[in-house]
Amino acid sequence: QQGEARQAQPLFAAIDPSKDVDGFHPLNVGKLTLGDATGFAPCTPAGVHQLLIRSGVKIEGAHVVVVQGNDVDERAIRARASENRVFIVWIETAGVMVVGPTGQCLHRLHWASGSSAQSVVRLDTRLAVDKRVTNDTDVLANRRPATYAF
Repeated sequence: QQGEARQAQPLFAAIDPSKDVDGFHPLNVGKLTLGDATGFAPCTPAGVHQLLIRSGVKIEGAHVVVVQGNDVDERAIRARASENRVFIVWIETAGVMVVGPTGQCLHRLHWASGSSAQSVVRLDTRLAVDKRVTNDTDVLANRRPATYAF
């Protein structure tokens, strides 16, 4: 997957950042990672967020979030976990990564195409209960957690 993402970078860079509704242009990825309000929030997560809200699904106070996708930047996953104080389970074609509420990688499982693998990870969700931002957890002063659709 990393090789595929690197090969796609010239294509993403060719997109006009002001028209990049998916947030793939490097400028928009950087802005999202840094919490810069002038960048695009990717439209698919924003749409899913609206579907959840309009369907009455309670996401506020979540402790574990599952994200699926191959074009997700690992730095953004770690930043979102830390900012929102949640565990994130990121599933992609190459494997699974579990990120803790402070942004650290707790578990990584890689698999070959067509193979199957299993993994058991025990999470202490009590570590994600405190959603307050403190000096230790204020990763980005201008964070926008409502726009990340987690």
